[in-house]
Amino acid sequence: MALQRAARLVDLALVSISFIAAFAVSSGSFTWPSLTQVLLVRIKIVNILVFAGYLALCFTIFSSCGFYLSHRLSGRNRWVGEIFVATTLTTGVLFILPFQMALVTKEFVILFWLFTFATLVLARAVLYRMLYFLRAHGRNLRNIVIVGEGKDATSLAERIEKETSLGYRVLQVINTEEA
Repeated sequence: MALQRAARLVDLALVSISFIAAFAVSSGSFTWPSLTQVLLVRIKIVNILVFAGYLALCFTIFSSCGFYLSHRLSGRNRWVGEIFVATTLTTGVLFILPFQMALVTKEFVILFWLFTFATLVLARAVLYRMLYFLRAHGRNLRNIVIVGEGKDATSLAERIEKETSLGYRVLQVINTEEA
C-alpha cells in the first residue's frame, strides 16, 4: 500500500516536472531566474487551483488506465501501452480545458507529451527492476495455494518455486484427484 502511494506521488511529480520542462524548452528560456525574479512573479491562486485540478485529473486518468494494478505477470508491452494511452489522454486534456492558456502551443504539447511519456516509462522500468531484484531475494512475496490434478499441479508449483523473481511462494499443492 505504501509503495502504491509513493508511486502515485512520483507520477504526479513527474507530470509536474515534465510540465515545467516543456514550458522552459518551448519558451526558449534556458536560463534560471534569480531568487529576486522568482519572488517578484505574481502567482494567482486560480492558476494554482487549476494546476492542482489538472493533477487530480491526471491521477484519475492514470488510475483508470491501470497504472496502480499489479503488473507482476505482465509484459513490458502492457505497461508501456498503458503509459502511452494515459499520456495521450492527459496531454489531450490541455486542448479542451475551458480556459485559454498562452503557453499551450503545439511545441509545448509535443514536448510535454514526450517528456511525460519518457519519464513515466523510465520510472516504471526502474521500479520494476527493483521489484524484480527484491523478489529474487525473498522480499515482496505473495503466498499462493495451487489446486490441480496430479503431475500438472506439482510441475506448476515447481516452476513457480524455481522462478523466484515472480514473487510467489507456494504454500501448498492441493491434489483434486485424491479428493
